[in-house]
Formats: sequence, structure tokens, C-alpha cells
Amino acid sequence: MAEGLVGNGPEADHRDRLEWGEFLTAGLYVHYLLATSRLSCADRDAPAARRLGQQVPRSLLELLQLDLRRHSGQKHLLSVLTALAYAQGRGMPERVLAHAAQAFTSNPDATATIPSQELHTLLDSSARFYLRRDIDTDGTTLYRLFHEGLADQLRLLHATSPDHGDSP
Repeated sequence: MAEGLVGNGPEADHRDRLEWGEFLTAGLYVHYLLATSRLSCADRDAPAARRLGQQVPRSLLELLQLDLRRHSGQKHLLSVLTALAYAQGRGMPERVLAHAAQAFTSNPDATATIPSQELHTLLDSSARFYLRRDIDTDGTTLYRLFHEGLADQLRLLHATSPDHGDSP
């Protein structure tokens, strides 16, 4: 995987090297492999592990989309993560996030926010890997994405999406 990401392998084309994010991309890919149980078949087989490593997506956006597809049943995941991509400072409180995420759904005219129980469950399950939490001075939990590169890619994905919807 490292050879593919940093371009040090025998077939390396240094014009195609990632300029940043190799560590982030590797971490996300390993998380994806573990979450989908694809790594278990390769942990004792060096050739299979090498093949998995060579399949690492070459861009953070491709990898993010790959991982989001495994959460296809979570209809608000992408809108919540995209809203958090625009969070400032230490993060966004859950009550604000419920409203902000609505702006990134496939139906922006809908006035209903994400129900708080559904949002709370999402933040503690599918979105959890992508998040950092902080506590505000009043005790409110603040949420933000764990890496600015993810925020950049989610904003790019939203800006280039034809329908700005929830499908990755």
C-alpha cells in the first residue's frame, strides 16, 4: 500500500504521486478493509495482502466515496458529514448540526430537521470514525471532522455533485 501511495515501488510513476494525504489515505483504507472484513483473508497471505495494498484508491475522494457506499442504508450520513465539513473552530453542536445537515440533503426544500435520536445514533455509529468531539464551555458536545483533508474533499464533493444529494 505504501508503495502505491508514495510512488516508491518498481512500477512507480513519480508524476502520479500524491502530494499530501498518504498517511490519511492509508489509514482510511485500512479502516475500510477492517470494517468490511476484507483484511482477514490477507493477514496470513503475503501475495493477497500485496494485492489489497495495490488496490488502494489514488485519491482521498475516491476512498471516501468507497467507504460511504458501505453505509448506503444511512440516508443522512453524507449530509451530516458535509455539514461538518463547513464547521468552524472547535466544531458544531448537535442541535445546530441537525439543521445544518438539512441543507445538504437531496431534498433541500424539506423543512424538517433530522430527528435528534436518529442524529445521535448516526453520530455514535456510522459517522463516529470520521469525527472528533470537544466540549464547549457550557458543556455542549461539539463535533468536527478529524482531518481537514476530509473536510476539503466533502466540500468538493458537494460543490461538484449535480444534485447536491445524499448519494456518494
